[in-house]
Amino acid sequence: MVVLSAESTLDGACAGFRAAARAVAPLIDGAGRTVVLGAGNGPPEVTADADRVLASLRPDAGGSRLALQVLKQAAAEVARVAGGGATHTVLLADALLQSAARQVAAGTDPVHLRTGLTLACEAVLEAMADQAHPASPAELRRVVDTALGPWSRRTVSRAGDPTGALGSLVIEALAHCGPDRSPSVVPALKYVERPTLEVGTGVVLDTGRLSPSMVTDRGADLAEMYDARVLLYDGPVRSAHELLPLLGRLADGPDGHRPLFLVADRVASEALAVLVVNHLQGPFQVVAVAAPHLGAHRRTRLAEVAALTGASVLGLERGVPLQTVTPDLLGTAHRVEVDGSRCLVEGHAAGADGAGDRWARLRVPADGVVGQSMLPAVQGAVATACAAVAGGVLPARSWEAAACSLPEADATGSRDGAAHAVRGALEVMAGRTPAGAVLPLALFQASLRAACSVTGLLISSGGMVLDTASDRHATEVARHEERRAHQGGHGHGHGHGH
Repeated sequence: MVVLSAESTLDGACAGFRAAARAVAPLIDGAGRTVVLGAGNGPPEVTADADRVLASLRPDAGGSRLALQVLKQAAAEVARVAGGGATHTVLLADALLQSAARQVAAGTDPVHLRTGLTLACEAVLEAMADQAHPASPAELRRVVDTALGPWSRRTVSRAGDPTGALGSLVIEALAHCGPDRSPSVVPALKYVERPTLEVGTGVVLDTGRLSPSMVTDRGADLAEMYDARVLLYDGPVRSAHELLPLLGRLADGPDGHRPLFLVADRVASEALAVLVVNHLQGPFQVVAVAAPHLGAHRRTRLAEVAALTGASVLGLERGVPLQTVTPDLLGTAHRVEVDGSRCLVEGHAAGADGAGDRWARLRVPADGVVGQSMLPAVQGAVATACAAVAGGVLPARSWEAAACSLPEADATGSRDGAAHAVRGALEVMAGRTPAGAVLPLALFQASLRAACSVTGLLISSGGMVLDTASDRHATEVARHEERRAHQGGHGHGHGHGH
C-alpha cells in the first residue's frame, strides 16, 4: 500500500491528463484522422473512437492511473448526456487542470479554488445558453460529420443512390423520426457490407423484452416476429396457471403456429419461465414486455396499440381475467420488433401503416476491423445529432466568447483564481477547435461541468492511497481483456498471465 501526498496526487493527475490529451488531440476536428493503438500480443488497432483510445492508456504511475480512471468516468457521463464529447472533455479537463495547478502553486487555497470553479462554470453556462440557436440543416450535417470522423463519407446502400454518404443516411433517419424520437442503430447481418436505412411507422413503446432468451436474431440482439397475435393485458400476470389455458387454446387453434406478443403490467417469474419454454420449445414463439409508463399515460399507449392492431385491452378491471381470454380478443400485428429497451409494433390492417410513430433503423456492419470501429461511430453520431436537435448548437467561436464572459478580477479573491483558470482553459479550447466546427449546446454544457468537477476534485484532494497489489491485478485483468478483444472472441489462445 502506498500513500501519496497532495502534491504527488496533483502531479500524477496532471501527468495522466496530459498523456490522455496528447492521445486524443488528433480526433477533435473530425476530419478523418485516426490513432494507432499498439497491442502487446496482437496486431495494432486503428481507431477514431476517443473512448477506445482512453481505454487503451496504461500509465505506469499509480496516481496517474487513478486520475485517468476519474477522467474516463467523466467522459462516460458526458457521452450519456450529450451522445459524445469524450475528446472535448479530455482536452478541456487537461487545460483546466494545468491552469488550476498553476493557481495552487501560486498560493491559491485549493478548497476555495474548487468552489470558485463551480461558480465560474455556472456563470459561463448561463452566458452561453442565451447564444444557442436551433441547428440549421447545414449545421446539423457538420455535427454528424464531425461525430462520424473518418466514416462521414463512407458509402451506403440505398435505392437509386449507390454512392451516398453515411452522414446523409444519418440525417435522413433523423428527419424521418422527427424531434421526439431517435433512430436505432443495430449490427447488420454478416452478408450486409454497407450501412443501410430502414424506415416505417408504427407504435414505439419505451420498454424492452422481459427475458434475453426471447431474442430471435442474436447477432442484432433483437426479437422479431411477423403476423403476430397481440395480447394487451392491463394488469399483472401473477402465475403460470393464468396463462396455461390461453396458451393451450392458441396452440390448438387453426393458427397455432403464429407467434404471440404479450404486453402486461408485470409478469411473475413462474409465468415468465413458462413463456420462455414455450418460445424455445413450444409450437409458437412468445415475446413478452412490460407495459410502459404509469397511470393514464400507460392506458393511452395501450389504446394506441389496440387501435393499430385491432386488439382489445383486457384485464380484471375490464371484466376479462386472463384465464377467460379467447383468441378473438387478440389483435394482429404485421411485424413486432423488440430489443432490450424498446419495441416497435406495426399494424396489419390496410391503412394502419400510416398511423402511430415514425421509426428509423440504421443497420451497420459490425464484423471485422472496419465494423468494430464504424458501429460505435454511428451510434455516437446519432446520439450527438439528437442532442443538437433537442438543445440547439453553438459555433466553434463559443469557446472564445465563453472566455470573454468571465471577469478579469473578482472582489472575493478566491473566485478570481478560478475565473482565470477557466478562462485560460477556454482559450486553449478555442485554439484547438476548428474554425468551422459546430457544437451541440448539451456537449458544451456537459463537458465544461465535467471538467470543472474533475479538476475541483483532484486539486482539493488531500492525498491518494494506492493498493499496489490490487493495482497490479487490475492491470493484468485489463491487459487480458484487451488481448481477448483483439482475438475477436475466438477461443482462448492466450492465458491469463499470472
